[in-house]
Amino acid sequence: MKNLKLITIIVGILLIVFSMSVSAGMSSPSGGKSPSTPSAFCKVDSDTWALCNTSDTLGDASNPINNINTDDLTINNTFTLGGTVATGGIDMDGEIITNIGDAGTDFTATGGLTLADVFSIPNNIWIRARNYADSDYINMFKVNVDDEIEAGASLLTGSIEFNEDSGAVSAMDMPVSDTPAQGTEQSYAFKLDGNNIFQVYAEADNAGGIQNSAVKVSKKLALDIDARTIADSGDGNPATLTLEPTGSFVRITCNDADTCDITMSETNAIDGQIVKITNISANVVDFADTAGVSELAGAFAAGQYDTIEMIYSSDRWIEISRSNN
Repeated sequence: MKNLKLITIIVGILLIVFSMSVSAGMSSPSGGKSPSTPSAFCKVDSDTWALCNTSDTLGDASNPINNINTDDLTINNTFTLGGTVATGGIDMDGEIITNIGDAGTDFTATGGLTLADVFSIPNNIWIRARNYADSDYINMFKVNVDDEIEAGASLLTGSIEFNEDSGAVSAMDMPVSDTPAQGTEQSYAFKLDGNNIFQVYAEADNAGGIQNSAVKVSKKLALDIDARTIADSGDGNPATLTLEPTGSFVRITCNDADTCDITMSETNAIDGQIVKITNISANVVDFADTAGVSELAGAFAAGQYDTIEMIYSSDRWIEISRSNN
């Protein structure tokens, strides 16, 4: 009887030792640690490991798997990365990676991030980059709650183009609320090499609108020149020109000693268009007072350097002023 008890004890000890040896000798991912339970991590073939049950986890807080260096890993449920993924890449086979990084953590791809399709982020979340001093982040872009693309810093760009056939669009705008006191300047400047060239100016009216709007030209204002030379008619009669201004300043040279007669054209004229016309030749340039076409304060025989100014209003040219120089 004593021998039987002894044998039973020895067999029990051997079974325990054998069980521990089997448990210690189980294969695990190369360089990793065994899962918290034997059933959590199953070897499918020589290169593939898979979660045995969708409710299982890869390790736990006391027994994490720090490195997975297998050629393939099949995951059929949520996979949470708590550390660094040091591999050649993550191939999702057309699926979507979501929720990379929790609040207060970062997703870093020091070797670059190559996307085969769309990269999406939630609304009102910044895309950012490190500053040059590597001391902080610079917010770059986000889509805000008004579905507008918002820039977080100054933009240094080349030329900016609108989409083809955009029609009437706004190049830029500055909304003004009812917060600023009445008379507070609201403006933006167009600069060249740091110098203001012209400024779009207005003042807040303390009611959500503006007052005293203006365009301020900080430097010289030069008008486009439309230079016209009128040849001698050669028949003893005045030479003629139907003038369709292509610039705001028309400079006329009349080469006919019998004078040159000018008729103002309405082709391509824009309502509100202003034109200044100067005769720079020694021969006279004549402008007729023609009802419905050029409404002048009488006929004008412009000698050398004399000038007439007109504005196109609705359906005719109207004289603003003239000078006899």
